[in-house]
Amino acid sequence: MSTDQSKFATLRRRAESVIESLSTQDNTSDGNNAEQLEHDAMRLLHELEVHQVELELQNQELEKAQEALLASRNAFKDLFDNAPLAYFIIDKKGVVQSVNAQASNLLGVGKKQLVGEPFVRYVGAEDKDTFYLHQRQVLFTDSDEIVTVKMILVNNDGDVLDVQLTSTPLPDKETFRCAVADISDLQRAHRETETALQKQQELNTLRTRFMASIMHELRTPLSIVMSATQMLDRYYEQLSDEKREEKFNKIYDNVMYLTEVAQEVAINFNEERFARAHPPEEPISVRDIFTQIVDHWQEGEREITLSFDLADKDSLSLWDMRTLRRIMYNLLDNAKKYSDDVIDVRISSDADQLQIQVSDTGRGISEDDLTHIFEPLFRGQNAQDARGIGIGLYTVKNTVDTLSGTIDVDSRSDKGTTFTVRLPLNDKGEGSTATHPTYYR
Repeated sequence: MSTDQSKFATLRRRAESVIESLSTQDNTSDGNNAEQLEHDAMRLLHELEVHQVELELQNQELEKAQEALLASRNAFKDLFDNAPLAYFIIDKKGVVQSVNAQASNLLGVGKKQLVGEPFVRYVGAEDKDTFYLHQRQVLFTDSDEIVTVKMILVNNDGDVLDVQLTSTPLPDKETFRCAVADISDLQRAHRETETALQKQQELNTLRTRFMASIMHELRTPLSIVMSATQMLDRYYEQLSDEKREEKFNKIYDNVMYLTEVAQEVAINFNEERFARAHPPEEPISVRDIFTQIVDHWQEGEREITLSFDLADKDSLSLWDMRTLRRIMYNLLDNAKKYSDDVIDVRISSDADQLQIQVSDTGRGISEDDLTHIFEPLFRGQNAQDARGIGIGLYTVKNTVDTLSGTIDVDSRSDKGTTFTVRLPLNDKGEGSTATHPTYYR
């Protein structure tokens, strides 16, 4: 019982006692007793009137306090509803009890529809256990500390959101308030930064490997050239004609090899590194392009057979000579290194794509190496005795990707290898500046 209620009860009992005394002593008491009783009754009435005023004043104060509390509640509700963060009130069963406008916007669901829904319904499949653990940590531990966790939410439109949940238990210990911040842009920027750093590390590693590979390839032929040159310089007169010719041949062979290495690097690293496609000023016949490339390569080299199966014999290509030559030279060079027989080249087309096939009957590629042949500076197990620095097929793959094409390889050890490049006719890829189809009739 409150203090006011206790005082009022005491006064009421006193008043009842006085009234009872007045009624029982009215005829028996003398004048003095009657006067005393009347005095007590008046004093008690005054006390009751004072207490009534006190109660009225207290009631006014309570009304003011109630109005202030209501205003404060409305202000908090307005702050909650219009907060820049998404807020959820969630019970210990994981059911949403209340949300603000930002929460509704975040998930693309009306506030009324969200209330009564399990929050985990909007949590990404891989993060549902994360949310359950987060909920237990907030509600079922003695700590009142703020608990933070990152996870994936999926809104009503199926969009994936990276979010951060910041939760704290409410006084009833049955619910908790959860602030949800959309950090998708931040996470995206973080991932892009990590990707850029990884690419930079890969580039640095590739540069180091490339320089090491170049030095390895150059060291031996340069040493041979230097040794042969010194021998000729010092002992030219003492050497027989046969020995002189032998030394000159060594110098010639190794200089030619160094030239091949330089050409391989030049072909693969000039023209904006792996090259974008540069359309020629005028369309060129597909048949003429590949005939010219093969004829040039075949000079002084082994035989290459070339055949065509074009949808239109007069088909024209907007791919420039340099781009196609980059692809063909590397594929032909690869076939030459690992085969002593005829190299077969077949060019075909249909309505959608141009197909280039380069086949040899050489040593082939082992199954273990097939998954790595397009990696930079990779040399297969059966290619260690062949000259090269391992960037040819890597270059072909990058160039084909730039043209939005594909490259496949079919190879068996000691049976030969066939590379098949397919280039789309109506999509020049990211490297193209052409706005019209690749093939014309």
